[in-house]
Amino acid sequence: MSDLVFEPGKYYAAVVQCITETCENYGQPPFDVPELYSNAGTPSVQCGLCQQSMEIVSAILIDPQPEMA
Repeated sequence: MSDLVFEPGKYYAAVVQCITETCENYGQPPFDVPELYSNAGTPSVQCGLCQQSMEIVSAILIDPQPEMA
């Protein structure tokens, strides 16, 4: 994963890509994740095809934060 730093308990707009060379998503354009929850400051995104972790290429803190239901 890159050197991004995430605040715990926050939502981010992120861009991710699959880094598993044997996956069909490898080498494809990055995917947008409009609301990525940071959990305890260590968010993760799993590829829908290979079920492996995807690399978070970039992330921007959403402002204002979405309201929790």
